[in-house]
Formats: sequence, structure tokens, C-alpha cells
Amino acid sequence: MKHSRLLIPALLGIAVTLTGYFSERASQSALPAQAESMTPSTQVSPATQAKMINDLSYEHFRQGESLVISAPLPASLQGIASGVTLGTDDNGNLIINESIKELFEFYLSALGEESLELLLQRIRADIAEQLQPPALDQASQLLKNYVDYKIELASLPGTTPSASNTPAQTLALVKARKQQVNQMRQHYFSPGQYEAFFAEEDQYDTYMVNHLSISGNPDLSQDAKAEQLLQLEQSLPESIRKVRQQTSRYGDLYQTTQQMRANGASDAEIYALRANTLDDNAAMALATLDQQQAQWQQRLKTYASERNQIRDSGLSQTDQTLAINTLIEQMFSGTERLRVRALDQDI
Repeated sequence: MKHSRLLIPALLGIAVTLTGYFSERASQSALPAQAESMTPSTQVSPATQAKMINDLSYEHFRQGESLVISAPLPASLQGIASGVTLGTDDNGNLIINESIKELFEFYLSALGEESLELLLQRIRADIAEQLQPPALDQASQLLKNYVDYKIELASLPGTTPSASNTPAQTLALVKARKQQVNQMRQHYFSPGQYEAFFAEEDQYDTYMVNHLSISGNPDLSQDAKAEQLLQLEQSLPESIRKVRQQTSRYGDLYQTTQQMRANGASDAEIYALRANTLDDNAAMALATLDQQQAQWQQRLKTYASERNQIRDSGLSQTDQTLAINTLIEQMFSGTERLRVRALDQDI
């Protein structure tokens, strides 16, 4: 799990390790009574709702409420374990390391399958099984701070560079985003916690900023850029360089398979390439993923066709919105509905 975020190509992946729609998904959780009783005109934002849920979960812990969880694990977590063992020092204090963040993320990765409220209960139950006070109290406070940080991070205004940006503009946007995130982390975490949770990520983020700076420098020749980029790559820790090499390998394989498909290659030829580059298990998994993706694209195509019929039906805007929402509810489930709504303008 440690380097999984590096497997996703990122410019503005800088310091942004959340799953998309964190606040929106969190808002699906059961809310404190004061939020539920609000009228539509006074309804709080998804981020505020998520913050209220987190505050309430922490307050329940402080009051010593027992954690009895009868619901089965979300499908994505069934049959696997976090593999995280929390430690304490000789005085019973929590040992701060990246494994704590990995434990939090293990459960939060199921946000959307399950409410934030229940996921927080699962994390606190896991913590309580491993720790006693004072470490238990410290871990619970750290969980609250981490979730508050994630909520605020998800609420940051978007600063995604566009294709029309110059390299200098893109670099400025990335640096501004990095500064925002760093300030936020300093607000929520002590220096020791910051170092344990984000030190390696900061190294990679700094690498990305420097990579952009070199690549976009108009005063450097192509040879000079290549030399400086090679030196920059060699300055990375060995662990990150290995992950980058693996990422490049997968990226090259993806480009090759796309080109082969464009040239009419069969599924058997694609499988053979993947098996030769990776192994048979990986090739089988990718073939299954291809089938799932093809099915998903077909479902999106069917949805878009029916949605367009609604738009062309002559219904009022209000009735169109209602009909399209009903269509989404009928054709998709769970987090699929979030994905469809996010993609709606592009399909």
C-alpha cells in the first residue's frame, strides 16, 4: 500500500491522496439530529455534514460508548486485512509512523460503499483492539484530525491546469496547490506526525515541481533538459525510483496495447503481450478488467441515448431533471451514480 498513490500519474496529484468525491460520499452517512432537522434552505454543505459526523464519532469515543458493529464489511474489504500493527513506546504512547495513515486509508477506501459514520466506527474498533490509553486516546485524536484534514482537502477549489496553460502557468498552479496543502497539513498535524505521514510524499511532490520547472525552461536545450532530468531522477530515494520504473512499465504497456488495438490486434494477441511483459495472472486480471470496462462503456452509451431522448422530449427543465435522476437511479447503483453524474457532461 505504501507507494500506491505513485502508481497514478499526477501533476495536481501533488499532496492530494483522497478518493474523489470525499465530501459528497461522506454526506451520505447518517447525520447528527441537528443536521437532519434542517430545512432545505438551511441545509449544510456536504463537507460540513462530514465534519459533523466526524465530530460526533469522536465525541462518542470520548464518552466511552461501546462499539458494536453488526454490519458485514463492505465488499471491497471482505477477505483482506489492513496488515497494520500499531505500536507503543515504553510509556504507552502511540508510535507515530506511516502505518497509522495506511490503517485509516484502508477503511476510508470503502467510502461510498459504506457511510463515513460506520467506517469511523470500524477504524475506532480496530484501534481499540490494538491499543490501551494513552495510545488509544492519541490514535483516536489523530483519526479525527486526519479525517478533518481530508474533508478540508476535498473542499479546496480546483486548480487543474488546462491544455492552454503555458509551462510557467502550470508550474505556478502546482506550486500554489502544494503550498495550500502544506499549510493545511501543518494546521492539523504536529511536526512529528507530518513527517511520518507525508515526508515521502513531499519528496515526490518536490521532484514533480522540479521536473516541471526543468521541462518548461525555455533557456535549456533538449540535451540540457535530458541531463538535468536524469540527475533529478537519480536524486530520488531508491524506493520511489523503483515505483516510477514500474509505473513507466505499465504506462508503456498500456500505450502499446492501445496501438495494437487500433491496428486490429485480437484479444489473444493482447493477452500474449501482457503475459510476456508481466505474467499470466496479471494478463488474466487485465483481460477481466477489459471486459468490465467494455460493459461499463456500453451501459454509459445506453444511458446517454435514453437521457438524450428525455432532453429532446419537450418536457420542462424541472421534469427533465426529475426524469434523468430517475433514469440514473434505475440504471446504476451505489457509487456508480456518482460516477455517472460526474461524467454526465462528457457522454
